[in-house]
Amino acid sequence: MKKVYILGIILSVVFGVLIFLFADEVHSLRYQMYDEMMYGNYLGDAYFEMYDATQRAALCALPFITFYILAFSFTFKYIKRTTAKVISIIGVSIAGLILLITLVPAIDPGGVSFDEIGPLLLIFILIMFAFSIVNLVQAVRNNAPTKTIQQTTDDII
Repeated sequence: MKKVYILGIILSVVFGVLIFLFADEVHSLRYQMYDEMMYGNYLGDAYFEMYDATQRAALCALPFITFYILAFSFTFKYIKRTTAKVISIIGVSIAGLILLITLVPAIDPGGVSFDEIGPLLLIFILIMFAFSIVNLVQAVRNNAPTKTIQQTTDDII
């Protein structure tokens, strides 16, 4: 489990950078579309590019979100600590909600653009980063050897 949560921490950083880049690309395409409309040379290219970039970004985000759902689901089986289980339940719930929200621009990019849900995904990544660290600590504590005191009958007498 330690490897899964270390991978979760690394993927949080990678996913955060990707989300920021995709949201910036869609945001700049949106302003390019507004400029085309304002100056009368509207060809519709920026709209379709924004449409494609939104769909591409949402489809890129789905595997990351699925990873967090699976990682926190496996915690129930392998880590017996209460803190890890509570964090995992909250993590699966948040990731499931974000999965549903991310499906909207993946299915209909014209309805919601990726720069509108980008800040929500960045907050999600910060939460998953923190939860991965907490569960990593819990996984390390789960495998730590416990000290037992063994007294023989000679010590008692």
